Amino acid sequence: MAAHRGGGRRPRRSAARDRPRLADRRLRRLPRLPALRPARRPPRRGHPGTRRTPPAGAPRRASRTARRPAGPGRRDGRHGHRRRADRHHLPLLEPAAVRRQVPLRLHPRDPAADGRREGGTPRPVGRPERRTLTAVPKGPKTLMTEADTVEAAAAVTSLQAGLTARLVHHRAERARTLLASLRSLVPGIRLDGPDGAPDAFDNAVLHHAFQQARLAARTRDADRARRAVRLWQDRARLRAEAVRTAVGPVLVLRATDCDAVDDDRLGSRMYLLDASPEQDAAERARIARTLNEAVDAALAVGGEVLRSSTAVVIWTEAVPLGATCRSYTFDFLPGTVVLNWTDEPLRLGETLVHEATHSWLNESFGAEGVSFSDDGPRFHSPWKNEDRPVFGIVHAALAFANVIHYLSRIQPAPDDDSPLAAVLRRRLEAELESLESGHAAALACFDQVPSEPLRTYLRAAVADARRAG
Repeated sequence: MAAHRGGGRRPRRSAARDRPRLADRRLRRLPRLPALRPARRPPRRGHPGTRRTPPAGAPRRASRTARRPAGPGRRDGRHGHRRRADRHHLPLLEPAAVRRQVPLRLHPRDPAADGRREGGTPRPVGRPERRTLTAVPKGPKTLMTEADTVEAAAAVTSLQAGLTARLVHHRAERARTLLASLRSLVPGIRLDGPDGAPDAFDNAVLHHAFQQARLAARTRDADRARRAVRLWQDRARLRAEAVRTAVGPVLVLRATDCDAVDDDRLGSRMYLLDASPEQDAAERARIARTLNEAVDAALAVGGEVLRSSTAVVIWTEAVPLGATCRSYTFDFLPGTVVLNWTDEPLRLGETLVHEATHSWLNESFGAEGVSFSDDGPRFHSPWKNEDRPVFGIVHAALAFANVIHYLSRIQPAPDDDSPLAAVLRRRLEAELESLESGHAAALACFDQVPSEPLRTYLRAAVADARRAG
């Protein structure tokens, strides 16, 4: 199974996708960065550029390369670059004889201890504490302690909460603008707006109504214009039909029950909310059960992103565990994800984490006044194995950093040999390797983010993900 990819408005792609595209093309230019070159290794002590001669009779130390044999997942070469276990990205569920296994540097969690501290006391509500990873090598002469991970996680959560508060404030201004556009489209119709900033659900419905209104104005379709207004007016009914979850109401619909829009400029098919059809009671119960389990698992990453950016799930088809799961979002439909549905909650949770991160980041860009130019510098993306602009690298690095946080918390027990356990182990292995490979490019792209709070959060989140692995 390939990794979930998605986010933003972008061209049609495979499961490995990481580049949402901004709708607004009138963006400022950013300075071109110099080509990335590995830092030169400083000379040893003694005469410049020469090796220090050991005292006479002293035993010779083996070279670093000889002391630690290179292998998959180990740092190799004079500049410390990570050697990839595979030359090409391979499917997730291929035979073990084909895929070379890279040993994980993560202690599997004990499912029996989930949700409880040592001593039997319950964990507090919210982001759970990171499990201990003591005595795990994280670099030359460095060890990671539980105190380090908890402190780092708290810092990331605090930064995330501050950015979300600014996002919500900006959302209130955006809602007033969209409602004014809807009122001008159908004069004489009363449209009540929310008091203050809309929650994730109302915000998603409002953007669906606005996109319907834009299409109506472009095609001079009076019927579509009325449907756009009615969609916002009926938001209370849609909320009542949504699944109740720990992050609020989430409306789950088949793609065939939505208004499909094909536009070559989008790259992927857009689905807009329309009249909500009746659902089979058994299917609704199954979807609600799977979604709630997925949301509960995804909350381990932190509730701010999921609560603010998960409201509408539109599924195109149901796929089994071993199939490729595809998903994407658009920057102009915040809180909405289009995906392949799976009845495995832990795999669905990964998709929700990934796509909610893209949606949250797109809104954060708007709140912080961040924009990028498509003709700026490009960097190699290990997630797509091609050169990508700054916007795509920033999105991919944060989305997969959050996926690593999620996967590290749901790792199976060592003796679990189920197909799901194999999938979860390989997913974490693959994403750790990709993040390590793309780390230098991610840091260079973060430097191009003009918002200091957002730039600080991006760096902290990626650093925390590398420690989590």
